[in-house]
Amino acid sequence: GWVMIWQKIYPDAARLLQLKRNRAVRHALSALRRKKIDDLSGEIAAIVLGYLHQRFDLPAYARTPREIADHLRSVPFSIEKVERADSFFRACDAARFAPSHAIGHELADEAERLILGLEEPA
Repeated sequence: GWVMIWQKIYPDAARLLQLKRNRAVRHALSALRRKKIDDLSGEIAAIVLGYLHQRFDLPAYARTPREIADHLRSVPFSIEKVERADSFFRACDAARFAPSHAIGHELADEAERLILGLEEPA
């Protein structure tokens, strides 16, 4: 109810909020598609972190999978979405610190699925 009242009182603010959401998603997905060529796990993780900062106000200090998951629980997201994000960032860390930095398209594809999944209604 309050959301509808807020939208009527501040129609420009509601429109700007929707544009910000759409811009954050478009920017992140576009950057991920370009990174599929490079296969750099650190850069892929940075793209998703940037998306989470813009879209869900992830604090700057949240860098570890646990810190990210803790913040997403407060948004709130379903346990499944939080676990998916936690698993994604753990996979990024594993790929980043592994002897070989070539990770294939799997991590970029998973990042894209994570972003689209977070945008789905609960």
